[in-house]
Amino acid sequence: MLLDSINRLTLLWDKPAEVAERLYAWAKSSEMIGKVATVYELHQGEDMRETEFYCMDEGVVRKALDVLVKQSRAVLLESDIHSDEDGVKFL
Repeated sequence: MLLDSINRLTLLWDKPAEVAERLYAWAKSSEMIGKVATVYELHQGEDMRETEFYCMDEGVVRKALDVLVKQSRAVLLESDIHSDEDGVKFL
């Protein structure tokens, strides 16, 4: 359960670390290691339609990516334009 700065409550079914493990497993099986995808593509992209990540809340995806960044398994590439255009490179 997370409370953000404008008093919204997010209930998580899984811990961010668990989502991170599954996201990284997807990246490996999809041959995305060493490649870049946008955060938007990870939760709204056409290629994600058959995955559990399709239509997942962007905040949950970002928390999972934060875990992967801390584990040195991903790098977040921030966009100057819009947060949906932030990229992630899986390592």
